[in-house]
Amino acid sequence: RILRTHDVKVAHNAISNLYLASGFAPVTRMVGQGLTVGLGSDDANCNESVNLFQVMKFAALVQRGSTLAAAALSSEKVVEMATIDGARAIGMEDDIGSLEVGKKADLIVLDRTNPQLWPLHHIPNALVYQAYGSEVETSIVDGQVVMENRRLTFLGEGEEETLYRDAQA
Repeated sequence: RILRTHDVKVAHNAISNLYLASGFAPVTRMVGQGLTVGLGSDDANCNESVNLFQVMKFAALVQRGSTLAAAALSSEKVVEMATIDGARAIGMEDDIGSLEVGKKADLIVLDRTNPQLWPLHHIPNALVYQAYGSEVETSIVDGQVVMENRRLTFLGEGEEETLYRDAQA
């Protein structure tokens, strides 16, 4: 109640919490109390990944396991936590987090031919429980295509490998 009274926003880093043996955040209760909960991956040093698809799946499964309730968080709510609720958590819901006129056009295009996405019965379920992240073929940030056909468009020939080596260093 205190958090809601003060409009506190929460960044839920489920994989990082598990990696660091920090326990389980009571996200289902927070959401039920009306708190804004966004998803995060922390960083590679306490997650070994920055894969938002993994983050969504773990966030959902951790709540199911820790509450022993299969309906703890719906896949729709988890997708909201990764998008508009994440934007709300950092105070940018007027600029990002949903596709609306006047907002930055940030979106991804998935290749639905990947076998892990079949059968495809419910898109939010597929995004949360079936997708790996490797299905992303195009990324658009603020209306600019930054990755197309899994190639970074803002780098010249050979620069992508250099970027990865620099990141490693």
